[in-house]
Order: sequence, then C-alpha cells, then structure tokens
Amino acid sequence: MENEFKINSNKTVQMVFKKGGRTAASDNLKLGEESIRMVNKFRYLGITLQPTTKSFSAHVQERAAAAIRAMCSIKDITSLKLVTAMKLFASVITPIVTYGIELIWEKLSTSDLERLEKVKPRFIKKALGASKYTPNRMAYMLARETFFLEDLRQRILLPATESSKSTKSNE
Repeated sequence: MENEFKINSNKTVQMVFKKGGRTAASDNLKLGEESIRMVNKFRYLGITLQPTTKSFSAHVQERAAAAIRAMCSIKDITSLKLVTAMKLFASVITPIVTYGIELIWEKLSTSDLERLEKVKPRFIKKALGASKYTPNRMAYMLARETFFLEDLRQRILLPATESSKSTKSNE
C-alpha cells in the first residue's frame, strides 16, 4: 500500500478469453481472500466484449436495441419530409448503431450484419408510416434509399468480409 491504491472489489470483475470450453478453476482470481466475480460479457470503452474473442453479437445486439430506443423517442416522425427524416437517421441513429464498428467489423458474423441491416428499414417504415410487416426491400424501394451496410462500407471505408459478402442486402 505504498501508493495507497485501493481496488474496489465491488467494481472489479474478471473475464477469461478462450477459444471454447469451460473456465478452469485455476482461472479464478482473488483479491486478498475474496474471489473476483466472473462475467460472460463486459463493456470496455463502449464495446461489449465476450469470452469468445471472435464474437461481438452482444455488442451488435446492444447497439441495435439502443438505436431502436432512440427511434422510438422521435416524436411525430411521419410529419417530417422523408429527406429530413433520413438526415435525422444519418445524424442521430447511425452513430448509435455503429459505435465501435471499425474495431469489430472483420469479426462480425452474417447474423450480426443482418441485425445491423434491419435498423434502417425499420426507421424508414416508421418515417413512412408503413406497417412493421412491410418487407424491408419494399421500404428501401419506396424511400429510394440504399442498404444500410452498403452506406456504412462506403462512408467508413470498411473492407469486404466473407460475412458482408453473404448478407441479404448484397443479393
């Protein structure tokens, strides 16, 4: 305690990164006599990390959910012109859903990308006052908009990956 640095055991957690399988008992860390709580996901600098270093599905799910919550907070969106609504999407919703995307892009699975792709048509349907059951492609066509992943790859200059090549938006 030379520097009087104290670790708060209530705020300290551990997560073991592994390729698969169970965590060994020897992986359990202790702070003094107290075991440090083991977690299956952890948010670090806004990115949700998971023990399997190849998966960011929890992060993608959280970002998509946050974007949908933000959409729901926009009042009277149907009264806006579509051009204005899409500018609102680009300036408010896109930053929420894409937080950290450059860091995890190459690790995203096809299902992660499909989850991200569903955000924009959901917004378009809301802006048009269309049913949530309207096919996503129809929403894109009605709004004369490009696919969300396509926009991201162009705007942020994200590389083509096997997952991004196989998403439904690229058919």
